[in-house]
Amino acid sequence: IDVVGVSNAPLRNVTIRGGSISNFDTGLRCDYVQNGCFEQLSISSNLSSGVLFNGAGTGRCSGNVLRACAVGKNGSYGVFIHANNGACEANEVRDCQIFDNATYGIYLAANSGGQGCDNVIARCAVSGNLSYGVFLTGTGGVCSGNRIEGCTIFGNGSYGVTLSGVGGRCSGNSLADNCLYQNTTHGIYLNVANNNTIADNHVSATDANAGLSFGVNWAIAASNVVVRNTCSG
Repeated sequence: IDVVGVSNAPLRNVTIRGGSISNFDTGLRCDYVQNGCFEQLSISSNLSSGVLFNGAGTGRCSGNVLRACAVGKNGSYGVFIHANNGACEANEVRDCQIFDNATYGIYLAANSGGQGCDNVIARCAVSGNLSYGVFLTGTGGVCSGNRIEGCTIFGNGSYGVTLSGVGGRCSGNSLADNCLYQNTTHGIYLNVANNNTIADNHVSATDANAGLSFGVNWAIAASNVVVRNTCSG
């Protein structure tokens, strides 16, 4: 399903509800869509991403809700929020199962001057993805004010959650009340990410296979608030 607006004339208030999408290139692609609602969909076994919210290239894809969907076994990302040189703001991914995708479960990229701000990932199960569970990056752009809350993130092949602001800004984000377990290398990792809040998370059984693993780890990061978390195993 291809929902196509253009950068200077976005589509608004589109609703797609119910059904299955499989064995295409991208399952659900939304170019320059605002205030859409996409719910109760099963999106699997597509060659590239399961879901793509695309605001790249001076456009905007904002205010959309992906809710109560199962997105799994796709050949690249489960959910890709693509804001490079554009904007993806105030989108929500809620009550979804994101599983067994070939790279990242949920990937928010606000690179090359992009704006990836005020998005919400809530009450999702993100599991078994070959690389990162959830990855938020503002390389050369801004990734700010996003919230990851009440999620269960487990069994992913790399880090559970990563915030990265190399060459840009990844700040003012919040990770709260999440359960992360059996992810590889680190449960939560901050890389050049400042002024974020990591609170009330439980991180367990992080396994690097060989070498060190951490529940929460950060590098070249400052002024983050890390409180009331528990790390075990």
